Amino acid sequence: VPTCGELRGDEEGYWRSEEDGTYTWHLLECALTRFSSEDARECLTNRHVLLVGDSVSRYQYLSLAAMLHSTYPERHGDVNGHRNIVMPGLVWGSWKTFYLHSSASFEGRELCDCYRPEGPWNPDFEMRTEENRFFSLPTHNLSVSYLQVFGGFPLHGHFPGRCRGVSGGALQCSVA
Repeated sequence: VPTCGELRGDEEGYWRSEEDGTYTWHLLECALTRFSSEDARECLTNRHVLLVGDSVSRYQYLSLAAMLHSTYPERHGDVNGHRNIVMPGLVWGSWKTFYLHSSASFEGRELCDCYRPEGPWNPDFEMRTEENRFFSLPTHNLSVSYLQVFGGFPLHGHFPGRCRGVSGGALQCSVA
């Protein structure tokens, strides 16, 4: 199968189950290029990528941010202490733990305006749930944002003021 050139957006494909229990997307007509972390950083230099959506978009954001930060996220993980940031939040034990540890894995390069009530889901949770994330890689003037939207609820969150890169690549926010 030849390597894909420019994609039109109407290509047909399928999900393939991998040996490690994950799934990968394959196109019928061509093979997608798998970029290295450095190639992706260079390709996205001086750009801001915005992903808006539900949990599928969250995990796309986390995968992209992890790759830009260092390398591809580990594909393996389980509930016995071998977690990775692209595993569902509750595998971590609680949403708070997931938010804290997934954000901490970016070593100060991500801000996470994240909250979800703990306990059994109920309809009131959706309006009280927020997850807005911002990843920055100042060395490439590159940033990626994820804004959570699901159902008919509007975007909402609490990022104060302006967020910017500072020395050492860590993010800080100040009230404007």
